[in-house]
Amino acid sequence: MDFCYGCSFFTLYIMKSAFYGYRADVIGLLWLAAALFFSLILGSYYPLDPSFNSIGTFTQVRNKCGYLGSFLADILYQLFGLGAWVFVLLALRQSMLAFQNRLFVSSGLYSAGIWAFSVFVSSSLMELHQPERSFFQGHISPGGILGKTIVQNTLPYLHFAGLFLVFWSSALILFVLITKSSISSGFVKMVFALQRWGGRFAVILCSKGGRALVQMQKMCLASLL
Repeated sequence: MDFCYGCSFFTLYIMKSAFYGYRADVIGLLWLAAALFFSLILGSYYPLDPSFNSIGTFTQVRNKCGYLGSFLADILYQLFGLGAWVFVLLALRQSMLAFQNRLFVSSGLYSAGIWAFSVFVSSSLMELHQPERSFFQGHISPGGILGKTIVQNTLPYLHFAGLFLVFWSSALILFVLITKSSISSGFVKMVFALQRWGGRFAVILCSKGGRALVQMQKMCLASLL
């Protein structure tokens, strides 16, 4: 019995050591699989498939992931509209961070906040810019229940211009948080790049202008002779 316990403990120790050795790869692959899963269920969504809002009229589920995909896609689209596709992008981000071994630096609370903020902003922007449209045979609004609730309750106070400023500023802040890139440093790099290319363009113009001037001088001399 002690020998069996010892073998079990040793096996678990080996498996744990192996997992931690490839932890970044394993978690990265899991997040990549999640991104592909979200893409499949959202991309193959069919409004007449069985869901919580409808029992469906087709005996065969058209969603690529079956009944689970049908119900889950309907929930995501009903709640967040087209903003549900942000789950695919965020899962890809988590996968990239894991492969770069940077996922464990940020806390779980920070990642959850990024996800919530992303869904909030994307659904609100979708509803703000396409309030009259609907998708999937009129079953899904652009921003879902979340986007429609936010826009309808804030539009009387801020109007379109105010909401445009708030939501797009939030989207820019979200971009900085996700990419961890500085706008000021990016602006400085852009200025230096423009200066460099502007200098090259000026040199090219000067060289071409000099050649044209020389050709004109030669033509004038030839006409005089």
